[in-house]
Amino acid sequence: MRLKTMLLGLLPVLLLSGKSSTTTPDKGFNPGEQIPSIVVEGTDIGGSLAREPKAVLVVWSVEDATSRVANAWVTNNPALRDTNTPIYSICIDGDDRDADLYSRIDGSNALITPIGLEGESQKHRSLRQLASRGSNKVYYTSYGMIEKVITSDTLFKEMQ
Repeated sequence: MRLKTMLLGLLPVLLLSGKSSTTTPDKGFNPGEQIPSIVVEGTDIGGSLAREPKAVLVVWSVEDATSRVANAWVTNNPALRDTNTPIYSICIDGDDRDADLYSRIDGSNALITPIGLEGESQKHRSLRQLASRGSNKVYYTSYGMIEKVITSDTLFKEMQ
């Protein structure tokens, strides 16, 4: 009797464990999550990252020196340039002109054009999240999935 009860109790567990999930990954700015749609000047950066096998997203601020150093380091990184890894540089508190100016002052590669978010409508939830939780970080992605996140402070300490 006990064996029969145990087998009947295990049957639902076995059936449920074999179920395959077709859910999409969570959207966000943490490892294992998909970069959300970030539309800036009509371009969906999240969508662009989703099409790239490997890409790097740098989110920096003109008012934060360590994040500016992180931006310059990533855009000038020979390992990333040698593999033609796309680099997306987003300045959260400057317009395109300011972002380009500060990026050049810091010695960033001229081939990378930073995107300034100042003046962009913050109506979109993903832009608000990027400005509040995603700033001052370097995101390594694969097809839009975040593989690794490094804060600019950590990167700055490693470079010293």
